[in-house]
Amino acid sequence: MSVPGVCYGIFVDISNTLYCSASNSHQVVKKWLNNSALTSTIVAGTGTSGSTATTLNSPQGIFVDAQVNLYVADCNNNRIQMFPVGQLTGITIAGASAPGTITLSNPNGITLDANGYLFIADTSNSRIIGSGPYGFRCLFGCTATPGSASNQLDHPGTLRFDSYGNLFVADRYNSRVQKFIIASNSCSLSYNQPTFCSSASWSANALTLVSSSIVGLLPYGIFINGINTVYVPNRVSNSILTWPQWSTTYTSNSYSNLSNPYSLFMSITGDIYIDNGYSYGRVDKYIFNTSNRVTVMNVNASCFGLFIDINNNLYCSLKNLHQVVKVLLNNGTTIPTIAAGNG
Repeated sequence: MSVPGVCYGIFVDISNTLYCSASNSHQVVKKWLNNSALTSTIVAGTGTSGSTATTLNSPQGIFVDAQVNLYVADCNNNRIQMFPVGQLTGITIAGASAPGTITLSNPNGITLDANGYLFIADTSNSRIIGSGPYGFRCLFGCTATPGSASNQLDHPGTLRFDSYGNLFVADRYNSRVQKFIIASNSCSLSYNQPTFCSSASWSANALTLVSSSIVGLLPYGIFINGINTVYVPNRVSNSILTWPQWSTTYTSNSYSNLSNPYSLFMSITGDIYIDNGYSYGRVDKYIFNTSNRVTVMNVNASCFGLFIDINNNLYCSLKNLHQVVKVLLNNGTTIPTIAAGNG
């Protein structure tokens, strides 16, 4: 294919058409590979930089879905443009001039999953953004600070999934390729909401799963995840006890700098959120299958209840302060806002 300049993105769609994102020419061109001619045709942009619906400014990554709609990371316009098949007028679906989405800064990479959800390399913000049924969220590099740690990126570019759902990212300024391993692919809730008929009943006599010699005095919180593993905080030993389904054998997990935990909650990705408000004034997140701790919320007392909603808001029930507070996770702040009560 003859192109007007360097191809910053290349893609072949399901009809065997080759696309080139010619950034310096501010356009995307294509050619049907079954045709021997090398001539390309314009499918997006005019060849002149601009910010209208028909122009682009230094386009980077591109993606073409199964319906042959073209998605373009319109880098210097800080937006993602979608060009319906056969159309030269784009629709802004993320970033600048698309209220209710997310703010982007020089996006470079873009890909879609099978459900049509967007994944964006928000390059100058050094993070990866994902969309879902409840809007956009930050997935990786969410500290708002570029870096070289395993949970940081520095000006990421291209991103792609493998067949298992692991995400590969060209971490440009760190001169490396990062692989983010998928931790969970469950689209269900992390907790259980069984459906009962109107005549459901339970045995009046309970079985004792665990006594005070193990769980300690005055146990308070319980969490049961989607595979029926039971989690209970031991406020005496400052540990979390777990029982797999059908098991009477428990595991005690100790966490550093944990004091008198009342409650806990597990996210859909397996991260554990633990109340640590009694002595330390915070809620801690322990990342799935690691001992890595991150403070996600500052509080003024113990959280007698913790909950994460479908929009990724973390709630804390402050019994002694007569209010419930919340914080949007991965939003760069640990300062909560009041959700209920006046203190």
